[in-house]
Amino acid sequence: MLLESPDLLPGSDGSPLTVTSQLYVPNTGPMDLFAVSLAGEITVVEVKLRANPEIRRSVVGQTLAYASGLWRMSYEELETAFAARAGGPLVQAVAARATELGGDFDADAFRSAVARNLSTGAMRLVIAVDEITDELKRIIEFLNDRTRPDLEVLALELGYVRHGEVEILVPTVYGQEAVRRKAAEAPRRRWDEQALLAAIEQHSSAQAAAVLTAVYEHARDHCAHSHWYWGEGQHPSVTAWFRVGGLEVPVWTIYTAPAGKGVLAVNFDWMHRRGAGLPAESLARLVTRLRQLPEVAGLYADLEEKGYAKRPSVPETSLAGPDATDVVLSALEELLE
Repeated sequence: MLLESPDLLPGSDGSPLTVTSQLYVPNTGPMDLFAVSLAGEITVVEVKLRANPEIRRSVVGQTLAYASGLWRMSYEELETAFAARAGGPLVQAVAARATELGGDFDADAFRSAVARNLSTGAMRLVIAVDEITDELKRIIEFLNDRTRPDLEVLALELGYVRHGEVEILVPTVYGQEAVRRKAAEAPRRRWDEQALLAAIEQHSSAQAAAVLTAVYEHARDHCAHSHWYWGEGQHPSVTAWFRVGGLEVPVWTIYTAPAGKGVLAVNFDWMHRRGAGLPAESLARLVTRLRQLPEVAGLYADLEEKGYAKRPSVPETSLAGPDATDVVLSALEELLE
């Protein structure tokens, strides 16, 4: 019923939701329902009956496992998982849903928002039950009290009433007040240069830190640099905008993360699709230069074929080579010229 009537899910606030069932999450398995709004907000839904003993503690762990599986997944990986279940690309399904219900839809903004939410772990977790227990209520309250504002944990009780041939679901949501409270108490923080450079030094290997720092400083001092967009996620991130060929484009994004899991994302999709976009020839030269980095040739294998509608993240391991700084900076300099 939730698959057919996604408006019953909490948090949509009138925004059309695109929903699929049994979306496969690596190392975890298929989740009951996966939903995404036109704004790129992600909702994970696990469904249990009160009669099922898993409605107790295990359903919470199961839901968190699906969320952790989505965390730091790339947009392209999510797109592949969604298409395997729904038979087509996520962005097309969401666009069709928007057209069906008369909503506005910006495909580029959608991809960017989904990628950002995957990277930071910002999502809504919903445990849908036919009858909620006091224990589940307490767990929902506790998780919302002890987690960041961009992680919402809710329970949806769907009471069932039948009168003759008429069937009615009566939805009641638990946890919304706690979600609102923590959002009000924790103002959003935008990162800055000091936090970014400190995170790079703290979390990255010496070789990768040298490359990421050089890339940042190259942009900061470049005459074509336009402005920064500082992230608001759990770890510092920044996107560098440049004036290239008469356009302002977001060329790259640095995402920092513990345990050497930071990445350098070259924003091919944003550069090529935003407005008139940069010509494919310029991006092809950039791809050729960056393919000199270890493992990047495989990551960039289908960029031309996909019309540069991707921005694969270059992991820190690919930045560990002795020539990595020269390769990246010379590639960027050629693009900016």
